[in-house]
Amino acid sequence: MTYNEPVFGLNDFNAPKMLKGNDVLINTFLMICFGKPGCFPSMPEIGLNLQRYFYQFEDSIDEKAIKSALALQCSLLTSDIESGNIDVKVVKNEDGKTTLLIVAPTAEEVANNILVIGITSGAKNNVIYNYEIMQSSFA
Repeated sequence: MTYNEPVFGLNDFNAPKMLKGNDVLINTFLMICFGKPGCFPSMPEIGLNLQRYFYQFEDSIDEKAIKSALALQCSLLTSDIESGNIDVKVVKNEDGKTTLLIVAPTAEEVANNILVIGITSGAKNNVIYNYEIMQSSFA
């Protein structure tokens, strides 16, 4: 499927910036993860504010609650993520910092990819993340 979504800003040619393909999916998923409830006015329940977990005790990160909330919110915004198959894990890095890993398979219509996001805290206690779209080994 081909997706186009306008975003605020201009592209390199000073035309309205448009996200395409997987970038639309990534943008939607990141908005769910990092948005605060109420940030999307027409759907005030959207937004998990995951960064708040990195300013609390590590034991307070509830993988099951995050997984359920992600599944619900993804099902409200897009059918391109297999919300029932999202996986959430809390792992320790080599330096002892907590990392939240989220694996979200995309629907077959979106080429059976897997969106993987890692969220952790940086040297200055700021929240940092990285993501990648990977080919599913089950395709």
